[in-house]
Amino acid sequence: MYPAFHSIQTSAQLDTNQKLSSLQLSQALATFSQSLEDPKSLYKHHLFLRNRRASGRGAAISTNEFWLSPKLARWSSCPHSSLTIIRGSFTTRWAIQDFAIDIIQAVTMMSIPALWVLGSANKTSPNAMLSPADLVRYLTYQALQVEGTVTTEKQMSLRHSQLEEAKTSQDWLTFFKLIIQDLGGQIYIIVDLATVSPGPKGSGQVSLIYRLNDMLKELSNKGSHKRSRTKVKIILLVYDYNWMSLIPREIYDHLVPVKISGTKGLQGRRMRTAVHTRILPRQRAKV
Repeated sequence: MYPAFHSIQTSAQLDTNQKLSSLQLSQALATFSQSLEDPKSLYKHHLFLRNRRASGRGAAISTNEFWLSPKLARWSSCPHSSLTIIRGSFTTRWAIQDFAIDIIQAVTMMSIPALWVLGSANKTSPNAMLSPADLVRYLTYQALQVEGTVTTEKQMSLRHSQLEEAKTSQDWLTFFKLIIQDLGGQIYIIVDLATVSPGPKGSGQVSLIYRLNDMLKELSNKGSHKRSRTKVKIILLVYDYNWMSLIPREIYDHLVPVKISGTKGLQGRRMRTAVHTRILPRQRAKV
C-alpha cells in the first residue's frame, strides 16, 4: 500500500509543479504583452496599409527594383545565418515597409517561423518606442511563443528563471540567442529600426547592429558541426535619418539601397512576385 500511495503522491506533486511552471511562464509572457503592442495586430495593420496603397487609395512611391538586388539574392541563398539592411530615405519608407510585409506574409504562408518589429499602429505614440534592450525583449517574447521553443516542463522552469534574471540588452541578447539556437530549422527576423531609439552616438547603443551580426556569426559557427541547426535570416529596415549614420562601415556590403524612381506601374505586384519566385522558394528547399 505504502509504495503505491507514495507513487501517487509523487505523481501529484510532479503534476502540480508542472502546472505551476507552465502558469509562471504564461504569466511572464502576459506581463510582456501589457507593455508592448501585439505583433500580429501590427502585421494586420501594415498589411491593410500595403493593400490600400496597392489599390491606389493610399499614398505610394515608385522606387528602383531593389528587391532584384544581387546583394539580396546572396543574403537569400546563403546557407548560413545572414543579415541584410534595406536602406532608403524617409520618402521611400512605404516601399520598404511593403517589402517587409511581403516577406512576413510569404514566410508565414510557408509555415516558416518569423519574428517582427513594425511601426506602431497608435498614431498618438512616438514611432521610436523601444530601447535596444526593449527590442530584444520584444523578439524574445515572440520567440518563446514559436511552436517547439519550449517543449518540456524543465525548459519552462528554466526559461521563466531566465526571464526574471535578464536586465541589460546584452542579457536579453544572450537569452534570445539561447532560445533560437535550440529551435532548429529556419527563422526570419524583420526589424523596422525606426521603432528603436538609436540614442546619442557613443552611448553604446550604436553596437546594436554589430551585436545582431555577431550573434549570427556565433550561431553559424556553433551550428557548423551539427546536422540540424538554426538558420536565422535578419532584415533590418533603415529609413530613419538617425540610424543611417550608425550603420557600421564593416557591414556596408550588406546594404540594399532603395532610391526614388520615376518608373510607374504596379510596383507592389512586381515586388510580391519577386519575393515568392526569386527569394523564398530557394530557402524553402533547404529547410
